[in-house]
Amino acid sequence: MSATVPDTRPWLSAITVCFNARHSLAATVQSLRVQQVPGVEWVVVDGASTDGSTDWLRAQQPDRFLSEPDRGIYDAMNKAIDLSTGDWLFFLNAGDTFADAQTLADVAAALQRSGDVAPDLLWGDVLYVGARGVRRRRFHWVTRRRLLFGDLCHQAVFVRRALMHRLGKFDASLRYNADFDWLLRAFRAGA
Repeated sequence: MSATVPDTRPWLSAITVCFNARHSLAATVQSLRVQQVPGVEWVVVDGASTDGSTDWLRAQQPDRFLSEPDRGIYDAMNKAIDLSTGDWLFFLNAGDTFADAQTLADVAAALQRSGDVAPDLLWGDVLYVGARGVRRRRFHWVTRRRLLFGDLCHQAVFVRRALMHRLGKFDASLRYNADFDWLLRAFRAGA
């Protein structure tokens, strides 16, 4: 007789990268903690902050944590990808929050509805919060062909881990647009 060991690997790795962002981390962490869905790991990569972020983050007990110097945000994001174990990846960086407490439950339900033909990428809208209030940016128009004429905010994108491994991570030499570069590569590869 053999025992079956349940798969306890998380379905999602919520990744937070930061550097000297202590003032904006509380809202991000609270936004993640109110999500009512199991199977989410929290991965944090801190760029060796000197503003108290590192100690504060350790006290929050992320599932995986690394604090060391990096070569910028995309290098930190790549390190976090290496640390993560979820089947899906999402970047919830310092200062970012989910739209509401149902966001991850909605994503999980959408992926479950897709069954065996789950997509490589799943994205939605983004709410930008600023001095003039909240502005919704919709990305329903994005297709393989149209992405060249616009953009897709990486904070709106859930990425299948297998796709990230197939295409490679972010090109950290691109200081400002490595996320857009990666999305272009993903669409060109047929994602």
